[in-house]
Amino acid sequence: MKFLTDKPIVFLEDLKAIIIADLHIGLEYEFYKSGIIVPSQAKKFEKEIKEVISFTNAEKLIILGDVKHNIPTFNWREEKSIPAFLSAISKEVTIDIVLGNHDGKLKQLVKGIGNINVHSAKGFRERNYGFFHGHAWPKKELFFCKYLFMGHIHPSIEIRCSLG
Repeated sequence: MKFLTDKPIVFLEDLKAIIIADLHIGLEYEFYKSGIIVPSQAKKFEKEIKEVISFTNAEKLIILGDVKHNIPTFNWREEKSIPAFLSAISKEVTIDIVLGNHDGKLKQLVKGIGNINVHSAKGFRERNYGFFHGHAWPKKELFFCKYLFMGHIHPSIEIRCSLG
């Protein structure tokens, strides 16, 4: 297991997998509605993930929930950004997504995109690793894993101005 410097990503060498969580694609729209302009982060995420895939020679991306932000459905930004983002990444690696509490209707957005496996919020197991989001109780079989990976720790943004 390797934690990548300056990146919120774990690399599991034996699975050739990188693990991320809580992208909250579409959160920018919530800021926009409040008068704060933040550009879409999906392209930035795509670029960074592709760089890590290239650096690590990963064959799999595991997303531990909250791919999208809007609850319970999706907004226009998510409807456009998420399929494009996942489609681009799925051309590089297989993607496993554990549904998070913000991922309502995500299956609808990923339908027809190859190389993507969507797992319930209870998570999934691969070898001696358990993967889940964290808002729902994990499957019983995950408690027999040597390592557990959980998301649900939401991102934050610090905005500074001349006043501090």
